[in-house]
Amino acid sequence: MRGRLVAHLWWIGVLLLATAQLPRLSVLRATVPALPPSTPLDLVRPDLAQMWSFLNAARSHLPRNAIVVCQAESPDREMELFMLA
Repeated sequence: MRGRLVAHLWWIGVLLLATAQLPRLSVLRATVPALPPSTPLDLVRPDLAQMWSFLNAARSHLPRNAIVVCQAESPDREMELFMLA
């Protein structure tokens, strides 16, 4: 009998804690996009996500094991593009 009472009290505590978090879930749902990101970098660095998409699209147009040279507007961008490739 005592074990059942303890189990019921645990379940009541779980339900109380779960219902207390419901308002936070609606805020979280409003800030997190509903669809998964299209690249691994979408949520972190959108500028690198564009480069990732470019490299992904270019892959089908290049022969296998091709050697390419990447040029960008700055040396930093070139390095980021190189590291993504």
